[in-house]
Amino acid sequence: MQIKPISGLPRDKIDKLLASIPFYRDVSKSEPWQYDILLRHSRIVDLDPGGVVMKKGDVDTWMYFVLKGKLAVYADEVNENTHPVNYITPGELFGDLAILAEGKRNATVVADPASKEISLFGTDFSVFGKLEEIGGISLNTKLIFYRSMVHGVRWKLEVYKMQHPNHPLVAKGRAIKMYMGPKGSREELLALHDQAVALAEVLKEWNLEFGAPADNKPDNDFNESLVQDL
Repeated sequence: MQIKPISGLPRDKIDKLLASIPFYRDVSKSEPWQYDILLRHSRIVDLDPGGVVMKKGDVDTWMYFVLKGKLAVYADEVNENTHPVNYITPGELFGDLAILAEGKRNATVVADPASKEISLFGTDFSVFGKLEEIGGISLNTKLIFYRSMVHGVRWKLEVYKMQHPNHPLVAKGRAIKMYMGPKGSREELLALHDQAVALAEVLKEWNLEFGAPADNKPDNDFNESLVQDL
């Protein structure tokens, strides 16, 4: 594993790259100083084929975005008798659900041996502190993050719903109601967090039963050519 600090990379290329990720893009537009804080807690990671990114049960607070290559996801340990339950490809975020579970990883992620180059962008979300702690990270940035979390998990659940419309988990996901209270408040932050946790639990049940949905692609315009000179 080779780690490249963001400070040593061209800022304009980093900005163009992150403009394709809704969370970073929205923070950059809303509060540029918050975007700068996130970058100070970020890095580029290059992996060798077969390298382990994270192990199930490990605890850490990094969220990643795939720049190049492909990652294989395993439900538990990796050995000659296990097979991936999913693959993560350029443009996809991962590690985000662990943030809802106090950093505990619920899968093992390995750089696909068939990929020649594997590169990730990562941010350490320990900078967020406790949920209601408003310090270095503003309430607005936390709200942007949890709104994006809820949107992303609901989107994945919708894909499962389209593929298995009569499955009992469809009703379980639908029973988790959207927040309808005052926007921009601590009340919204707490509600979004609870909603994201509940949705993530339903998503885990889907994943355990079926593996990841076949159409599990991000709703962004990521351009892999942007990373060639990083």
